[in-house]
This record gives sequence, structure tokens and C-alpha cells, in this order.
Amino acid sequence: HTQRRAAIAQNASTIANEREVAEKQLNTSRHSAHKKQSGLERTASRLETLKQSAKKAQAEVGEASGQLKAAKADADAAKREVELLKVEVSKSVRGGVHDDGNTTDTAELKQKLKDALEKREAAVVKARQAQDHV
Repeated sequence: HTQRRAAIAQNASTIANEREVAEKQLNTSRHSAHKKQSGLERTASRLETLKQSAKKAQAEVGEASGQLKAAKADADAAKREVELLKVEVSKSVRGGVHDDGNTTDTAELKQKLKDALEKREAAVVKARQAQDHV
């Protein structure tokens, strides 16, 4: 009986020690899992912030791209207007040699050409600025 009680006591002591070791391992695992979860939550938060920044940047690029397209269209329209006015001035100058009535038209056309050139230059500057923002 004594030997059997000693064996049972030894087994109980061994089981208690193994249980203590297992509880320590479990606590260590829980702590590790908690740290990993906290790290994942921080990473998820940073990822969400980056997504928002990317959306905002994408919207800004889209807006700048639209402004660039509009500025290029304005520059192209101004260029066409200048070309048409150059043709009109050229015709007027050739006709103005014979008819004094066309002289004022020529001066008027030259002013229109000057205005159109200024408008074109402004459109080109605007297009360059828009290009810098894209």
C-alpha cells in the first residue's frame, strides 16, 4: 500500500508540474497571439490610411488630367484662331493695296491677330501649369 501511495503521490506531483508548464506555455502563447493581433490591427489601420491617401491622390490626378485636357483644347483652339486670322490679314493686306476701305479692316484684323496670339500664349501657359500638376 505504501509503495502504491508513493507512486500515486509521485504521479500527482508529475501531473501538477506538467500542468504548471502547460499553463505557462499557454500564457506565453496567448501573450504572443495578442501581440500579433495588435500588430495586425496597426498594420490594417496603416493600410486603410494608405488606401485613403491613394484614393485622394487618384482623384487629384484625375482632376489635374481634366484640367490639362481642357487647357490643351484651349491652346489648340487659340492656335486655330491665330492661323485663321493670319490668313485673313494676309488677304486683307493684299486687297488693301487697291482699296483704302480695307485699310481699317487690316488694322482691325491685325488687332484681332494680336489679341488671339496673346490668348494663345495664355492658353499655352495654362496648359504647361496643368501639365506640371499631373
